[in-house]
Amino acid sequence: YLLKHNKVTYEKLLVQVDYSYNFDDYSNGFIASIAPYVNNSNFPKELRNLLELPRAYNLPFYRFIINDNIIGFRESLMQLLKKDVNADLTNGFVPLNGIGTEISGHFPEKIASSNIAFDDILTHNLKQIIPFAAPYCKSTSSRDSFMDDLKIIYPSIHSYIDLFDDEEGMFVNCGHLNERGAKKFTKILTEDILLN
Repeated sequence: YLLKHNKVTYEKLLVQVDYSYNFDDYSNGFIASIAPYVNNSNFPKELRNLLELPRAYNLPFYRFIINDNIIGFRESLMQLLKKDVNADLTNGFVPLNGIGTEISGHFPEKIASSNIAFDDILTHNLKQIIPFAAPYCKSTSSRDSFMDDLKIIYPSIHSYIDLFDDEEGMFVNCGHLNERGAKKFTKILTEDILLN
């Protein structure tokens, strides 16, 4: 909705697919990431209706405060006050620091047969839309079987799920790359997909 509504064009669009494939609803992270824009005049009304956002989102600052952990109300306020912020404002990259392999979740034992939102994305232009799976540490339960099943449904998916299996120090936890891992993965993803 948002890309089309705002007439954003692209040659290639990368779409990350992970364990959330089994959820057929919008994630809290997605809702939080669009919260600053939902009351803008150019935000699609049909998307706002589809999201069924609470009326409290119309209250000043409410949607920023309840989504602060993702959109960073403090960061927005600091920008307004012209103070230093944690985010790199040139490219939006906010690195995760540390090294670890803690597991806070796991891949489902069984994959859903489809995902309405993902299938909808793929109907637009298969040549331009490139699905990929980012690295997860090898101790993540059901990681490999989940990816095997996903590749059966979507053979075009680019799997990097085991990219760093033989490399130490790339994760801040099992599901998230640290700054070093994110930079290395971005370089590999760019060379494999965007430059080919």
